Parts: sequence; C-alpha cells; structure tokens
Amino acid sequence: MAGVGNKLVGSIQGSVKPVEFHDKSVRVGYVLGLRVVPSYRRRGIGSILVRKLEEWFESHNADYAYMATEKDNEASHGLFIGRLGYVVFRNPAILVNPVNPGRGLKLPSDIGIRKLKVILLHIALVLNSHCVIYILKINHTTIRKLKWSW
Repeated sequence: MAGVGNKLVGSIQGSVKPVEFHDKSVRVGYVLGLRVVPSYRRRGIGSILVRKLEEWFESHNADYAYMATEKDNEASHGLFIGRLGYVVFRNPAILVNPVNPGRGLKLPSDIGIRKLKVILLHIALVLNSHCVIYILKINHTTIRKLKWSW
C-alpha cells in the first residue's frame, strides 16, 4: 500500500503459483490489482508498487510476472508496456459463472468443502517528502519495518 501522510493513495496485490507452459513448469507472479487514487496518478506511485511486488515475486522464485487488463485501458498499457517493459502475451477469454445458491448443484457425499484459515500478508509503502517506509505485516502483526531516505 502507498500512503502520503496518513492518507492511503495506492495499493497492489499479487500471488505466485506454478503453471505448466510448453511441457515445463514455471512459477508465475500474478499482479491481481493495482489501484492509485486518481489525484495521485502519474507521480510514479504505481511504478514503485509494481516494482516492489516484482521484488516479492523474485523472492518467491517466480519466473515471470503476469497481469491482465482491458484492451482499451490506455493508462494500464502505458504503465505496464510503455514504462515497465511488459509484452502482450495473449488475449484471454473472460469466463463467468453465477454463484448464487439457487443453482441446485449438489456435491457427492464423499466430497467435503471447508474454509481454510486466511493468512494475510500486507506490505505497506508509505511515501513522504523525505523517506519511504516499507512495512511487512502478517495477520495484522508487524514483522519488519524498513526505512529508506533520500
């Protein structure tokens, strides 16, 4: 997350998972969401958030970073293709499925579904005029704080 003073101005999410690609297993880091408050765009905040997420991908042995965007999202294309060097990989089909309970699907009795405990990983990026502070939190507990001044 990126903040200016006490104000949240940006956030990013990602995950790493193994994928089979041309009979080879690779680890792909997925950029799942990048958001910057409109009045704070075009100041480099999105680029910094993506680069920090890419560093996290690298620390988790990802071979590639991947993100999907709309074909007509010029700002996203400008950032990822123009500034960050991403290339168009493919144009995926978007699939949807209704998830309302009225669909009447029943699981066989020998299959169960249970909710797993969620572990939250939170990396905060706080920007001000003198320093950047990275805060790593797991399940709301601060693990590490790093400060970088310029």
